[in-house]
This record gives sequence, structure tokens and C-alpha cells, in this order.
Amino acid sequence: MVYFLTNGPHAIKCTREGLYIARQLSNRFFEAEALRNLGLILSSEGKCYQAIDYHHHSLEIRRQINDSLGTASALFFIGKNHLMLAEDNGNLGEYRHALRFLQQSLEIAHEIGASKITVDAQSELALTYLSMALILERLSLNSDAIDAYKKALDLFQEAGLDVNAKSCVEAMQRLSKS
Repeated sequence: MVYFLTNGPHAIKCTREGLYIARQLSNRFFEAEALRNLGLILSSEGKCYQAIDYHHHSLEIRRQINDSLGTASALFFIGKNHLMLAEDNGNLGEYRHALRFLQQSLEIAHEIGASKITVDAQSELALTYLSMALILERLSLNSDAIDAYKKALDLFQEAGLDVNAKSCVEAMQRLSKS
């Protein structure tokens, strides 16, 4: 994993070779892993649309082989890439995509007791709502912003992130007065 962060082109070449071998051996699990790794490499290079595509292919396989943990992970990475796109361009549609995939990831991770993915998805979901609330506030869509702050607040409180929860409460109070 660390290797691909320091040597993207070579890591892509090696991972594609691994993907080819996994397909030759008809090993669907390792095929999904290679697709995920390609998505992670591309995401680290800021190529979110390509990363999303690889994570979707991984997701399809994970579902076919009934890999719940892998499914939750793929949904998480799809959501995270949509969040990165949303933060780059302030597109509310991308925020909505991020929310949908992160929520699905959280539900599956919670169902199967995958605590790391549960915490990660919950945190990313809260941050997505918070970012979205800030955009809605800038657009003077105060009631929508308050709703997004409330959802972020609930998730931050569940995760025990009191500092973030406090900023949500302050923002909701400020918007309620205006």
C-alpha cells in the first residue's frame, strides 16, 4: 500500500499485472482486490472519476461473491471519491452521491460488526453533511443547511467528536436567528 503512494506509474503497472493474473486464475476475490487497489492509486493521484469506476467494478464482484466486508469497503471508497469531487467543485450533486454511498457502507459495516469501516464511514458521512451544510448556508438555503447541520451533529455525537458537534450547534443557532 505504501509503495503505490510513492511510485504511482509502476504501482499501476504491477497492479494491472496482478489483475490480469487474478482474471486468468478466475480468482474473483483477488480480482476485486486488484480493482480496489487501482482505485486507491488513482484516487491518491486525484483521478477520482477513474477511481470511482474501478471501485464500482470491485463492488460488483464483491456483491457477486457475497463479500460483505469488501462491499462495505467499496461503497466507502466510492463515497469518499465523490466527497473529494464535491469538495473540489462545491457540487451538491456530488455531495448527495457521497452521502448515498457512505450511508450504504455504514449500514453494511454496522450489520456485520466491522468497527473500523463503521467508524470511518460515520466520520466521512458527518464531514459530508457538514461540508454540504456550509455550501447550503453560502447559498442562503438556511433551512436545508440547518437540516444538514443536524444530521452532521447526530453523527458527530455518535462518534464522540464533541468539538465538531459544538460547531454544528453554533451554526444551527446562528441560522435560526437569521
